Amino acid sequence: MKTKKGEITTSQLIFLILLILGFAIVLIFILSYPWNSGIDKEACHEQIVMRSSVNFKYINLGDKLISLDKCGTEKICLSMSGKDCEDFGPSTKEDRITKISIKNENDVKIAIANALYDCNSLLGAGKLNFLPNKFSGEKYCLPCARIAFDSEAKEKLNKINYYDFYRTMYSIKDSNGMSYLEAVYPGFSSYEYSLQIFEEYRKSNPSFKLEDWNINIKQPGGFVIIGAMAKSGTIGSWIAAGAAAVGTIAILSGIGAPVGVGLLTISGAAGGAMFYYTSPDKDYNYTAPFIVPYNLKDLSDIKCTNFQWA
Repeated sequence: MKTKKGEITTSQLIFLILLILGFAIVLIFILSYPWNSGIDKEACHEQIVMRSSVNFKYINLGDKLISLDKCGTEKICLSMSGKDCEDFGPSTKEDRITKISIKNENDVKIAIANALYDCNSLLGAGKLNFLPNKFSGEKYCLPCARIAFDSEAKEKLNKINYYDFYRTMYSIKDSNGMSYLEAVYPGFSSYEYSLQIFEEYRKSNPSFKLEDWNINIKQPGGFVIIGAMAKSGTIGSWIAAGAAAVGTIAILSGIGAPVGVGLLTISGAAGGAMFYYTSPDKDYNYTAPFIVPYNLKDLSDIKCTNFQWA
């Protein structure tokens, strides 16, 4: 039977309903996820290592044998006043909040750098395959930490320029003498590379200026530190979430081979750098931890299929 012009067929209607339902499920999950901070980082890392040890190249059994129930999302309150962050409320036994005293923007940069470094270390720096078996074609995103600010910090502190932030990451050394910048982003051996990445972004966004490339402390809800993994062959959809800066790939070397680097497009502006790597055995792709504003639009834009520690 022919349909009149403008009519919706039954199959189109079903597809539309399923699309709306799918979006509703993602929306409900993001807004209701507890982001539980009651975690044991050492125990979590041990579970990640153990799961990786029983995941083989063509068959992943780890999630059937080893859960990641010791893992979760740390809540970090950056406070100038000593008071609680309104986005979190007070720390409790069931919902622990890590409160860090800050005095200025430099303290904020150090705290975020530490969160990125800790997340990368927790996840095995891209060298451990702990993907659940069911995530064969999905983008598995791990929310390591959620960062919020108290009202005084939001009122008194200024935006943090990403170039200055990467310079701070470069100045901090880990126990092996490696800068946090290169430890988290292998191949990123100089903070000056961030300017090259930014200029690549500007080729398609010429009106955007370096001084506009910021972490906005006044951002409602704060931020989330996320690391991501997926089976090999999915990297294209990741790069599509940002502006791929292909001109900078030649300067990188790392985990297996750097596949790409780009800047997240967040709320119409450039966000932090995203580095995409293949694993040593090229069996999966890894995105080193990056910063995302804690809101529905930006969390949806990074195209994560799942945010659970599954």
